[in-house]
Amino acid sequence: MDSFEYRKIINDMADKENKGGNTMIWLFTIISAIAMGLLRAVIFVDFWEWFIMPLGAPAIEFWLGYGLLMVVGFTTYKYEKPDNEDALKTAWSQLLTAVIYTLISWGFGALVHSFIV
Repeated sequence: MDSFEYRKIINDMADKENKGGNTMIWLFTIISAIAMGLLRAVIFVDFWEWFIMPLGAPAIEFWLGYGLLMVVGFTTYKYEKPDNEDALKTAWSQLLTAVIYTLISWGFGALVHSFIV
């Protein structure tokens, strides 16, 4: 077996492993996006009840809040390609940042609401 054949076998193996890695990244992305969307919808409905309903607006249900967030997300989305090659590590980092930011926002909203009530 010459070096060309060896490199071809190694490259084929790397491509197969990479395809599996991409599948895991896509699966992780889809599941985390759904989970974050549901969490953000819960928080949005809470914020609506705390800050918008006292102004005379009607109450909204969970799925309406989820839909409104989808519309806003769809119209303001901007794709940013990751700079580094470790996409899974980047995905975990972005998810952790999003969860922490979302929970902190919910906490501050609850704190502000407690001053209003």
